[in-house]
This record gives sequence, C-alpha cells and structure tokens, in this order.
Amino acid sequence: MKRIFCIALLACAVILPAVAQTGSPVKRGALPATFSLPKSTETVHFTSPVPPDYQIPEYPSELKQNGLEGALELDLYVSASGEVQLAEITVSSGEVQFDEAALKSALQSHFPAGYATVDGLPRDFKIAVPYYFLLSTDPELYWHSRLELSRVQQGYEACMRDFQEKLGAKRSVAGVKLDAVRKQLESRVVTAKILHRVLAEKKETAILRLRDQIAFAKEKIDGPSQSIPVAGQENWRNPITAAVTPKVETTTRRNGVITVSVQTSNDLDGLHQELEIKKSYM
Repeated sequence: MKRIFCIALLACAVILPAVAQTGSPVKRGALPATFSLPKSTETVHFTSPVPPDYQIPEYPSELKQNGLEGALELDLYVSASGEVQLAEITVSSGEVQFDEAALKSALQSHFPAGYATVDGLPRDFKIAVPYYFLLSTDPELYWHSRLELSRVQQGYEACMRDFQEKLGAKRSVAGVKLDAVRKQLESRVVTAKILHRVLAEKKETAILRLRDQIAFAKEKIDGPSQSIPVAGQENWRNPITAAVTPKVETTTRRNGVITVSVQTSNDLDGLHQELEIKKSYM
C-alpha cells in the first residue's frame, strides 16, 4: 500500500510540472501593497539621464534550431526605486518558450532610481517594452509592424466585447419594457371586454323592459273591457289607441354621427320608437 502511494506521489511530481509548462504564461512577479500607479490626471516625466538596464532574454535553443522567430510585448510595473515588480504579457508571441524567456528576463531588468517622476518626486510607473527573438536584424521592422497589428486587433476585440455587452444589456431592458407594455395592454383588453359585456347586459335588460311595457299597453288596448270607439265620439276613457308600429329611420353621416328620425303619435308608439332606437344602437 505504501509502495503504491509513493509511486502515485512520484507520478504527480513528474506530471504536474509538465502540465504547468504546457499552458501559456501570462505574468510573473507580484505587486507589493505599497505600489501605486500615477493617476490619469497626473503627468509622468521620464527625465533620468541614465538608461534602463534591460536584461536580454536567452533565445530558446530548440526554437533557434528550428529557425523560428517571434516578437511580444510586456507591461513592466516598476517601483520608484527602479525594481521590476511585475511583468505581464500584453501581446503574446504565440510560442510558450518565447513568452517564458521574455518574462524571466524582464524581472531581471533594472531601472535607475527616480526614472519616472511626478511633480519632481519619484513614482511607481508602468511601461510597455517589446521583446524580439530574431535570427537576423533585417526583419525587425516587420516584427514591429506585427506587434502594432496585434495591438490593434486586441483593441478591436475589446471594443467588440464592450459593444456586445452593452447591446445585450439594452436588449434585456427593452425586453422588460416590452413585456410590461404587453401586460398593460392585455389588462386593458380584459377591462374593455368586461365593460362591453356589462353594457350588452344593460341593453338587453332595457329591451326586455320595453317589451314588457309594450305587452302591458297592448293588454290595456285589447282587453275585454275595451270598447270600440265610435266615429266622431271623443275617446276620453282610453287615451291609448290601437297599436301602430312606429317608423324609425336611422342615417349615418360621414363623421360617424347616427341620426334617428321618429314619428310620435301616442304612448304606445313612443315605446315602440324607444325599442327601435335601442336596437339600432346595438
């Protein structure tokens, strides 16, 4: 059991470093708690007469034998005393060995104390430094142009990510607003349907009430106690005469106004007219 455990531990010790090396490095070093970059409103001056001491990276032998070249760019975070605290890749070469060699040499570089000043006082600062792995000096301009192109490409991709995020946020907000408007309209439609049903019930109730009044009036006219009026004799006992269907005319103008014309003769006619008017508006 102990032998198996030792073998597994030894395998992990061999495999994990190999796995770690396969991943592309991004940065090396760490910023101390007291490190602070100048603000955007502050003007940084590089007035030191002494140039920085850049450590030249070692060309990876395997890539050199295969004739591979590359270029990359690092951001160096330098303290006021001139020590490189952190090196971070901004444009990768595409080769892990080139990136690793540049990061290693960047941490070994040194700047003169007070290399960057703000209002005459030494300050921590950040500076972009390109690294070239070339087998000849002729294509240096090409690799410099390639770095510029990679920088522009990264800026474009960052802008597109911001655009997609903002567009997605606006679409989300617009979707919420549209959903609220849809719910509001659906609520109005439900309310309108309820109101329409109530009005229809009221109209139907009014028509039934008028029919009952007409039937009651007809009973008065056609009842057994009703006497037939004699020509020339004043009918003062029953002022309601025989039922006559009134004539109701409705016309609609271009402006949508409905005009109802009726001819009134007696109370029974009035009930008929009111019934026809109710029907014409339904």
